[in-house]
Amino acid sequence: MIPPETPLDKVINVFSRETNIPLQIPLISFLTLISTYLMKHGTCLDVHGEIIRPDIWTIVLAPSGAGKSFAHSKLAKVAGEVLGVQSNFPSVAGAGAFVEELKAHNNSLWFADEFAQFIGSMEQIGSPTNQCKEYLLKTYDGSKI
Repeated sequence: MIPPETPLDKVINVFSRETNIPLQIPLISFLTLISTYLMKHGTCLDVHGEIIRPDIWTIVLAPSGAGKSFAHSKLAKVAGEVLGVQSNFPSVAGAGAFVEELKAHNNSLWFADEFAQFIGSMEQIGSPTNQCKEYLLKTYDGSKI
């Protein structure tokens, strides 16, 4: 699946050799960082007149201690140095703050540890983040907020 001698091949080999982290975690982190780089530079595909943006929406579910944050932080450090890509979407406490941060950090990478807790808070009626669910759906669909 991974072409030999590519940057991805090198990343997977290092993680395989040096850690016991499931290789799916650095694979997804790598692809997400590349997607962020492409989005940052306005890259799109035109497929028979339909514009496709390389926005990757992923949630990595793994037990605590599996290496999600470690893998992401190691790859994000290199991506920041080499590609100028950073995880700079801040944590938000409410829907208004989410919209403001989305406006300020459009086409950026949102890495959130304990994302399931954020999703859970969106499901609670009366929660300050309850409206974020609607905004995330609109963002995913490319609709205007």
